Amino acid sequence: MRKSLPVVGESIPESRGDPPLYTGNMAEHWHLVARNRQAEKTTGSFSKNQKMPCPSWGISAARCITGSRLAQVSGTVCHPSVCYARKRNYTWDAVQNKLEERYNGMWDEIDGVPIWTVAMAFMMNWECDDIMRLFDSGDLQGPNHFKNVIKIAEAVPHIVIWMPTREITTVQSVTRERIEAGLTGCPLNLRPRISANLIDGQIPKGFTYTSRVVTGEGTCIAQQQGNS
Repeated sequence: MRKSLPVVGESIPESRGDPPLYTGNMAEHWHLVARNRQAEKTTGSFSKNQKMPCPSWGISAARCITGSRLAQVSGTVCHPSVCYARKRNYTWDAVQNKLEERYNGMWDEIDGVPIWTVAMAFMMNWECDDIMRLFDSGDLQGPNHFKNVIKIAEAVPHIVIWMPTREITTVQSVTRERIEAGLTGCPLNLRPRISANLIDGQIPKGFTYTSRVVTGEGTCIAQQQGNS
């Protein structure tokens, strides 16, 4: 059965807020996710997509913070008539249930240790060659979530993590906090790709990696390649 994903003002799933921050040592907690397929259970496993030669992971577009507000506005890339994660295969109950499983896995704990960060690093080491896509659907849920992603990137330096996001404030605040603490803004293998909100809108400034949706000349050729 297919379902129409809610936008702001409709019955949006209740948010659990920002996931718990992982501050532990990966080596000490690896065993927590390495047995009984725990890493796969916590992450909800990875997806395979045609547009990128790598695994991907995401949550429901209904869980997007900025995206859910933009979904109310015509001309934005998050409007239900435009956002691919709000239509087609993403509307099947089985797909949405899997995305919710992934969302809830971010709160999994064993012996008081939040294990999502460890589980994601474990799965990337197992499933990825040299690249991983985060958020083929959905987005960051807050500063803790982004800090956990940074922790994952530090644990898998051989894997480039491509992460489209519209949560500019979260990325900026965490990056600034790290620089003030004498750390690099982001690990070199983590690529937050800041996305423009409007179709044919201006590319966001001040970021190394950006993207936007355009019409006419320059449009992505994926539509002429069977969306791959």
